Amino acid sequence: MEFFGDLSLDNNGGFSSVEFSLVNALPEHTFQQLRLTVAGDGRRYQLKLKPANLPNGVAFAAGFDTTDNQTFQFTLSDFSPRYRGRQVTGLAPLRFADINQISIMLADKTAAAFNIKLFSIQID
Repeated sequence: MEFFGDLSLDNNGGFSSVEFSLVNALPEHTFQQLRLTVAGDGRRYQLKLKPANLPNGVAFAAGFDTTDNQTFQFTLSDFSPRYRGRQVTGLAPLRFADINQISIMLADKTAAAFNIKLFSIQID
């Protein structure tokens, strides 16, 4: 998948995202890590994971800085619950098996073209 465009600061902008809903629930399993393979443009993106039980707009997020082809490995401790960039408290801990939405977000508030290619997401 290729996610690209021009980030605008108009109308309280400065961010853009693409979201994927998981059609089938992940099997009940104790997953230990998530691997993300991408090719980026040198900007900092966020990987956001959302279990079904979270309030609207809240997701667990982990940032990553992109270059050419690279693979990132994330564990549960790499993700923190966020709402519009702010830390959220009082939520149940994230479990990879509970995820039903995955998104990639650019929120660096830099008006410029962006481009990231997503090659794979693997949870194991």
